[in-house]
Amino acid sequence: MTNPNLGQPVKNKHKVPKKQWNKWTNHARRVFNDMFYSLRPSMQFAFLHPAAIAAPKEHWETTRWNVAWQAASAVNDKREGRLAGVKPDGNPRAKTLKRMPKSERKLKAKTLKRRARRGK
Repeated sequence: MTNPNLGQPVKNKHKVPKKQWNKWTNHARRVFNDMFYSLRPSMQFAFLHPAAIAAPKEHWETTRWNVAWQAASAVNDKREGRLAGVKPDGNPRAKTLKRMPKSERKLKAKTLKRRARRGK
């Protein structure tokens, strides 16, 4: 497998904030650009039920952005081996918090303590 950080730099065509763009690997950047392009307004019909009404253009733009962002983040996390709440064997029901950032672990621990106090 080739190193995703090598090769030609990927152009930030869609004005992703620089802070996030620099966090992603070249592969994740390509995924963002490709997903954003493939969800262009003229392709909306490919993602909707035939009887559904097309979303207004500004709503579809938000959907495009969110889908492309999530895809790029997932690719980046997968490459870096960070899947919060999932053990290395791939069991999503496993109760592990090792891979979450420290701030998220603290928040999750507080939430679990509150639920325990309430009896849930």
